[in-house]
Amino acid sequence: MADSSKLILLLQNVNGVGDAAIRKLIVNGKFKETIDAQMTYGAILAWIKKNKIYFSKKVNIATLTIDDLKLANAKRKEIEESSAKLGIKIISYFDEDYPKRFKAMAFSKGCDFPVLFYYLGDIKLLNSEKICAIIGTRNVSPKAKEYGMRIAKKMVDDGYVIVSGLAEGCDTIGHRGCLDAGGKTVAIVATPLNTIFPKTNKNLQDEILKKGGLVISEYPIGFKFGAFAFVQRDRLQTLGSDVVIALQTSIDGGTMHASKATHKYHKKLMTIEPSLIDDGNVTGNKELINFWGASSINEDWFLN
Repeated sequence: MADSSKLILLLQNVNGVGDAAIRKLIVNGKFKETIDAQMTYGAILAWIKKNKIYFSKKVNIATLTIDDLKLANAKRKEIEESSAKLGIKIISYFDEDYPKRFKAMAFSKGCDFPVLFYYLGDIKLLNSEKICAIIGTRNVSPKAKEYGMRIAKKMVDDGYVIVSGLAEGCDTIGHRGCLDAGGKTVAIVATPLNTIFPKTNKNLQDEILKKGGLVISEYPIGFKFGAFAFVQRDRLQTLGSDVVIALQTSIDGGTMHASKATHKYHKKLMTIEPSLIDDGNVTGNKELINFWGASSINEDWFLN
């Protein structure tokens, strides 16, 4: 594990230090001066105090001690060791294989790129030439499922790697449609990688990895995930893709988070023409087309 990744993981385990502060340190070029220096606790503490303006007020820099850093480093080592036992690898912003789409947006105002994440499988998939996210409601209708499978196959045939979130419904359709078409798929999940949610998709995750795919998470083993983690997962699906396709969504569905993020990250947004899905809630599809600039997928789209 590179020194840069170790330092980021250490900082994540200092009470009060969040990824927002680490992003500021990265984009302002403050990591280089520490990575190039001897990484003693004293040097790290001096570096933190020197760059205190980048940290939240939740961190009392004046009272931060070497003992605090030793405790954080012990947690870092525990995470590294427990991850390694399960074959989970760790990658940070500074690593060679860090996804280029994440890095390309790092200096965009307000971009909450992942500073570090965990993965199983082929990390190079997130640097593929063409990537498409397929997302949507868990309560998918039969017609949306049918169109979703066709869409996934077309995107694979057009050379896309398919990204989704391993949830039930549209996410499962995206992964399954991709695998059935012989493609590679990436699952971006909201849980630590030793936890599969929902449990009913364990076989799907196993198949994704067996067939050369990838599963990633921002959360270490032991992390107690909640609803916020799914919102954060949604923004990564958008950030790591070129095109986002919302198969079916209600106007208040979680899919809207990822769909609207396409504007923030300058990604292409598409959704199924609402009139094609007359057996389910498509209020979100209508919203995305009418107010968020989504292109409509109709029967003619499949002929192109």
